Amino acid sequence: MKKIVITLTAVLLACGVAYSQDEPGANYEHLKSYDQLIGNWIYDGPLLEDSPVFGDKDSKMIVRISRRWILNKNAIEMNWSIEVKGDTVMSGKGMTGWDSAEGKIIGGGMNSRGGHGLDTATYDEATKTWTIAAKGVDAKGQATSSTILNRIVDADTFEWQNKDRQGGEVTGDSPIYTFKRDKQAARSRAGRRPQIRKLAPPRRRPQAANSSSSKQAPPIK
Repeated sequence: MKKIVITLTAVLLACGVAYSQDEPGANYEHLKSYDQLIGNWIYDGPLLEDSPVFGDKDSKMIVRISRRWILNKNAIEMNWSIEVKGDTVMSGKGMTGWDSAEGKIIGGGMNSRGGHGLDTATYDEATKTWTIAAKGVDAKGQATSSTILNRIVDADTFEWQNKDRQGGEVTGDSPIYTFKRDKQAARSRAGRRPQIRKLAPPRRRPQAANSSSSKQAPPIK
């Protein structure tokens, strides 16, 4: 009986922890505009400019971006990859959160080529646009900077542009790339249901026979 009580207590505590982690944290109020960007996104089309990193203009390119809430909705995790002519040429991971001391949205990330960066962001409700001032260092140790714009077009579309690029292998303003929600990726995620492991019934302890009586002896405690 004691083991059953302990097991039930552990399950209830686990449920309580899981529930509390789904509750928005203190910084969610400052980040909730990102609800519009949470999920899986894809650009599937031509490379719109010549690039020493990605290849020639008009090359077949697929860019995937996924964002999800983490840490009680106190932060957003982003993963991205760029595929050109069927090969992944770059990928990266980033995180966005709220700096309560400075009162601003902050972020940072690293990529598969060895570069990293930090940024601050502002959101304009009227234009539904995030303006991200980014500074970083590439794998060669060269300082880079740019201003990234993410503009919501509708619930399933946003536009991305990297303006005023400096210090990197490509400078100036990038073309505008239009991303769509990757509904196929969303369906694939929904189909991955967690497997529930079935527990075997508890084994009974062997009971010692009493030679002087037909009744069974009580189990040893």
